[in-house]
Amino acid sequence: MDQRTHAWIALRALKLLEEEGQVPEMIKLLKPYAKNAATGAWIPDKRDAKLGGSNTQNHVFKITPYDGPGKSRFVYKKKKLMKRLGPERHLSALFLKYDDILDDEWWSGAYKADPPAGKHLANRAMSLTINNIDMLILGDREVQEQLPGRIGFIGDVPEETRMSGGQVSLFFFMLSHFIADSLMPCHCDERDLSDYD
Repeated sequence: MDQRTHAWIALRALKLLEEEGQVPEMIKLLKPYAKNAATGAWIPDKRDAKLGGSNTQNHVFKITPYDGPGKSRFVYKKKKLMKRLGPERHLSALFLKYDDILDDEWWSGAYKADPPAGKHLANRAMSLTINNIDMLILGDREVQEQLPGRIGFIGDVPEETRMSGGQVSLFFFMLSHFIADSLMPCHCDERDLSDYD
């Protein structure tokens, strides 16, 4: 996925939330900075943000064939998986469309994620989420106005050390990168399903 696409997905999500009247405080906080902070949506793909390059795969979540103990834990029969996914998902339609390609052998194979510790998409997204919560709690006056309730200790935190709306927005847009990547099969899957030309 290229930079423009990552930025477009993040900005479109912001617009959809606004149109649907969802989380108005978040919209009020992020929207003024969207033009500049949208660059955060593609920063995680920059070479120098990857601790030495793309070989580290530090925000890729790969499912690979698994043959270890408890193998059955990682196998979903087709009927059960389709029920859990639900008919409205595009993935369900994809499975049905390629039903003749995904044979019984494919459905009976066990797969699991086996990334280096702390270096896959789920960990990166979780750490950014926690970081974003902390940034909101430690936000400057403008950020504090958007939060429900009141942070009691914030008066003891010097104004110059608090997080600005721009910083918070940049990190929310960075989080959008990982959310978008999690929906990309080639980012998440090393099974035969992803080996198409």
